[in-house]
Amino acid sequence: MIHAEPFVIHASTGEVITIKALGDIHHLQKASDEDRLISDIIDRPTKQTFYISMGDSLDSIGGRAHKYFSPMSIKDKFLTGEKPLLNMELDDLCRIYQKYTKPSQWIGHISGNHPLMLMDNGLDLMQNLCATLKHRYLGYQAYVPIHIITPRSDPRYFSLMIFACHGFGGGNARWEGSALNAYIAHSARYDGWDIALYGHRHDKWIKPLARIKPHFNVKSKQRWIIEDIKLVCQTGTYLRTLSESLYPSYSEKSGMHPRPLGCINIQFKVVQETDDDGRTNSGVKFINM
Repeated sequence: MIHAEPFVIHASTGEVITIKALGDIHHLQKASDEDRLISDIIDRPTKQTFYISMGDSLDSIGGRAHKYFSPMSIKDKFLTGEKPLLNMELDDLCRIYQKYTKPSQWIGHISGNHPLMLMDNGLDLMQNLCATLKHRYLGYQAYVPIHIITPRSDPRYFSLMIFACHGFGGGNARWEGSALNAYIAHSARYDGWDIALYGHRHDKWIKPLARIKPHFNVKSKQRWIIEDIKLVCQTGTYLRTLSESLYPSYSEKSGMHPRPLGCINIQFKVVQETDDDGRTNSGVKFINM
């Protein structure tokens, strides 16, 4: 686990910012929906849209004697024999990111259990991808501070903390409620975050958690109670559960549930609000939560 350097965003008060969290692409696989991935990347709901990938973007298990691997499950364009299979997967995903995004738009990349299967050979292809693209490599899990700075005419400094973890299975992993409870419980053991992001189980949801806490204004000496919203999220997948062929996928044989494809969008803005009692609250507020 690492505590990453802050990712800095310059934004005006009230300006909406979007973070797109891309989960479990598994780019090597024929069942990975590349068109949907590109569509999600180029769909920027706000002028300031940023990206974080949540692990297993690279399938990274081609040719290994592993239950997940089948040559029949590989995209045809990777079966030309021009390069080693996993090199072609890496190059092609780099090509997509270079074509449709800029390095300055990427918060970073989580690795995942698939790339780490190659660590017995001392290699994590996600680290190679980050080096190639000059993006930030975040390992398997990381604290990632987001610093938001308002313009010089009204300079203010705000922060969000992302806790990003690829995730884990176990405990009836096929059931949606299991992941919800497991990830909420897991995130409770880590302090200081505003957004907890998870991948691995291929589901997609955003769960707002209300936390009640005391608030004190040093200047006015007022005390009151506020509701503080945190988000626990599972970031989806681009890998279809079913193979659309005569040859079943590992997920199909294992009875995995079909999952909704695509990423999640988290939107927020810097606000300065005054309530009915004249108390001023300033900070970062999530949109539509």
